[in-house]
Amino acid sequence: MKSGVPQGSVLGPILFVIYIHDLIANLESAASLFTDDAKIYKTIRTEADVETLQRNMERLNEWSRKWLLTFNASKCKIMHIGHDNQGNDYQLGGVTLQKSSTENDLGITISSDLKSSAHVAKVAAKANSRLGIIKRNFTVLDKEIILPLYLSLVRPILDFGVQCWSPHLAKDIQALERIQRRATRLVPDLTQLPYTERCERLGLQTLSEPRKRGKYK
Repeated sequence: MKSGVPQGSVLGPILFVIYIHDLIANLESAASLFTDDAKIYKTIRTEADVETLQRNMERLNEWSRKWLLTFNASKCKIMHIGHDNQGNDYQLGGVTLQKSSTENDLGITISSDLKSSAHVAKVAAKANSRLGIIKRNFTVLDKEIILPLYLSLVRPILDFGVQCWSPHLAKDIQALERIQRRATRLVPDLTQLPYTERCERLGLQTLSEPRKRGKYK
């Protein structure tokens, strides 16, 4: 093996961290690493800032050539943030990087407008799909069955990483709340009750309540 670390080995992850520890050491921009993902950031105000960021891209490419760990330029993207951003082009290894308005980062969809709407849409679609599976596959839908299934299979989707993307637009808050409304309505004895009372009977809070109180940990 000429580069990288042994795949599937016990020490592989530790060896990989050691292997790439100096990847961002000589950059002039802010940067972060997580396993095999690297991100660099820079506020662009002048042409000199553009040149600095491109120089950092070249340093990353030089590192990859030195250590025989090639970047996949087709998977590298540029996200421009800010209304007055000029949307400059940047290259990595002679390849002009694609521009992206949304990217998935550790399971959370990040948008260039820094709003959570795109992520909320994906979360709502996934949670609704999971709820539909429960409804189709269980003939008995009482409290003792619905509540554990909802809390174990649906609610984690709605809560994952919410500290990073907690919605602030009314349409996004309502889109998520509709899912729990639908779930609580599956219990036959509670169907005709108001949503807040259904939640109370099931020992649930509305989804927005913990976010308002900052109780997500």
